[in-house]
Amino acid sequence: MRKTLFIIAAMLLCVGSLMAQQVGIEKSEEFDEPEYGWNKLL
Repeated sequence: MRKTLFIIAAMLLCVGSLMAQQVGIEKSEEFDEPEYGWNKLL
């Protein structure tokens, strides 16, 4: 009985952590990417 209760509790904790993530994606405005120098994007 304790073993099945522990397994159910563990499964609920795992599912809860998966549902806690935010799904929305936000995009920023476009910007000029420098091709040379210190400001070059890797």
